[in-house]
This record gives sequence, C-alpha cells and structure tokens, in this order.
Amino acid sequence: MISKNLYFNIILFVVIITISAFGAGYLFFKLNHILFALVLCIAIIIETSVLIHYLNKTNRRLAYFVDSVKNSDTSVKFPKDINSKPVIDLYNGLNVLNSIIQKIKIERSYNENLLKTLIEYSSTGFITIDEHGNFQVMNNNARKFLNVEHTSNFQRLSQTDPQLYHIIKKLNPGETKIHKLHSNNQVFDLSVSLAEIKYYGKSFKLISLQDISKEMDEQELEAWHKLFRVISHEIMNSIAPITSLTETLSGLYKINDEIKPLKEINEKTIDRTIKGLKVINDMGHGLIDFVQAYRKLSKIPNPDLKKVDTKAWLSSFKTLALEQVKGKNIKFTITLKDNCKNILIDEKLMNQVMLNLLNNSIAAIAGKNEKVITIRVHQNDKQKTVIEFSDNGKGISEDDFDKIFVPFFTTKDDGTGIGLSLSKQIVKLHAGTISVHSVLNEKTVFTICI
Repeated sequence: MISKNLYFNIILFVVIITISAFGAGYLFFKLNHILFALVLCIAIIIETSVLIHYLNKTNRRLAYFVDSVKNSDTSVKFPKDINSKPVIDLYNGLNVLNSIIQKIKIERSYNENLLKTLIEYSSTGFITIDEHGNFQVMNNNARKFLNVEHTSNFQRLSQTDPQLYHIIKKLNPGETKIHKLHSNNQVFDLSVSLAEIKYYGKSFKLISLQDISKEMDEQELEAWHKLFRVISHEIMNSIAPITSLTETLSGLYKINDEIKPLKEINEKTIDRTIKGLKVINDMGHGLIDFVQAYRKLSKIPNPDLKKVDTKAWLSSFKTLALEQVKGKNIKFTITLKDNCKNILIDEKLMNQVMLNLLNNSIAAIAGKNEKVITIRVHQNDKQKTVIEFSDNGKGISEDDFDKIFVPFFTTKDDGTGIGLSLSKQIVKLHAGTISVHSVLNEKTVFTICI
C-alpha cells in the first residue's frame, strides 16, 4: 500500500511536469507565444520543487525511522491524523514495521536472558575466549572451578592454576583432557573440552569444564570391586584346597585329638602325606605366581618415548609374530597405510602389548578351520596412529565384555588374566586408548589409538 501510493504520486508529478514541458516547448517554438511559454516554465519549476520537497519529506521520515531502529528506539510512533493519504499509508506501514521489530526485539531479549540464565546456572562451567585471550563469558561454575570472581584475560589463569592453563592452551578442538583440580579445599576431577566457533567474523574458543568426580569415583569403586572379586576368587581357589588338605593330613596323625603312636604310622600314611605336601607346595607356588603377576602389573616402567619408523617397527614385530604362528596354519597379515610414517612409542612396551593381543588371538581362533589374524595401521584425521588388531575367532561374550581389562580375569584355563590389563595400562602411559569390538563366533577387533 505504501509503495503503491508513493508510486502513484511520483508518477503523477512526473506526468504533469512532462506535459508542462511539452506544452512550453510547443507554445514557444510552434505558436511563438513566449509569455505563455514562460508561465509554463515557471509552473514546471514550481512542480519540480514540490516533487523534490515531497521526496525529501518522505526520505526524512524514512531516515528518522531508520535512525530510530539503529539506535534500538522502538518507542517511535508516527501520527495518524494526517490529511495526505500517501503519508497516512506510509506512517501506518512504518508503525506496523516498528511493532514487528519491537516484538522481535522482546523475543530476542527473552531468549538471550533465558540462555544467559541457563548458562549461568549450568552444572558445567563455560568460558569463551576471544582472539586476544580476553574472557567474553564465564559462568558461575567456571568461576568456582577457577577460584576467581572477576578476571578479564586468559593469561591470568597461568598464575592461579598453571597446569590447567597449559592444558587449555595445548588442547585441540574436539579434544578432552582430565585435570585434577584443587579449589576451595576440595578436589575435582575436571573434564576439560574445547570447541572453536565463529561469530560475526570473529573466532572464539569455547571451553567447557565439567566435574566428573562422582562418575570417576563410581568407575574407580566398580573397578576395585571387580578386582577384589577376582583376587578373592583366585585366593580362595588356592587357600580352600590347602586348608582342606592340611586338615586331612593332620587327621592322618591324630586319633581323637591325640597324636598317634609312632608304630601306627605306616608307609601308606607317609606316602599320602608326601603327596599332600606336594599339592600344598604347588598351590603355594601358584599363589606366589599370582602375587608376582600383581607386582608386575603394578610396576610398569614409564615409557621411553621415541619417534620410530612405523614400517621398520612393524617389520621387526612381524618377525616375532611369525615365530608365534609358525606351524599353526594361521593366515597372518600386516597392512600399513602410506599416511603413517612415524610413531611415538616405547618399542619394547608396545611389542609387549602387540604380543599379548597376538597370543589372545591365537587362543581365540584355536578351534577354527580357517584361521585369520590381521593388523592394520593407519593415521586418522586427528593425526593419531590407529592400530587395528583383528581375528576371526570365537569372540567375546556379553557377560565378559566389561571384565576383559580387569586384572586377573581370564577365560583361558592356563591364563594369568593380566595380559589385557597390562596392555591397557601401557597404552594409557602412551596417552592413548584401547577399545574392543566383537561379534560372537565371528570376529574380535582391538583398536589402539596413540
């Protein structure tokens, strides 16, 4: 409606000016009526001035409205008691547009306040840092974790918590680190994550700080429960027969709690005693081996990390592996992608991990007609080296899935139950992860990422 009336008035003015111009020209050049021609020229000047004034007035109204919007002033109201129909339409249109902008502004303000409230009272600490290292947002929990009330620059964190400062500084987008935080006489297990965002052409780092102490405590407690169950099981398996056998042997030399006379002790009694003592001795050595295995598990040396040529390392391991699979009718292959040139590892410790996985795979495929073990090594999009160790063996049952990395848990008759637990600790010391995927009676894949 606004455009229609404006266009109509402008076109009307242009038509009148055009007719006046043709009329003045016709009177001056054809009829030679100079006076009438001058009158029309004056009329043209007046009409043009009126048109310019009309356009300027309209522009001033629009400019006033635009300035009000730019200054976030939505209280402007244009009068409706105007005689000019086009002006009334213009004012009505601007008032409607102003109402829409006002509504959008109120909704945006509501959403912003709601978002600020949610962020402020979130159990997760949120911090945003701009390109210059200045804090833009820091919610209540972030201030609590950092033990600061007000700080403007990320650099300040290097003084209050240097370790957290260096963790955040070295953190890559999408990466998460765990930090043990001491704040206000409390200890938190803090999960620190980082994301990069762009807003209005500027880059920001969004850091989330989450207290996972409860989850960590629950996981640790569950791990201890599993460990205690396994240790109790192993010890009872050894102690119970020893206790029973000791009572039996003791009974060979007593009658009604009285020691038997020497003449009643025959060769059969002595033979049974010797056999019983041998069993006790074997059980004792079994317990010693168990304790030695625990000591081995708890005393892994810190890895001596060196940049190793991946191809050379895998070639060396393949020599060891071929000795292990010799004569067992196993198809064993190692595949290395070209994008994985070097790997930062302790060669001896990682060989131990690889041999543990190899021995597990050999045991898993023992009953298969076609036996396949495959190692694939490549680099992922985060520049991490990925080692996939797979076999087509019996797989891992659902009941055993959450126990396979628990110390001393084993499904093998002659197993110690420390191989996978030891491997997991070694990989963790390499700042890596080890996970498993298995399909029962089809395949098992252990994935190491370092």
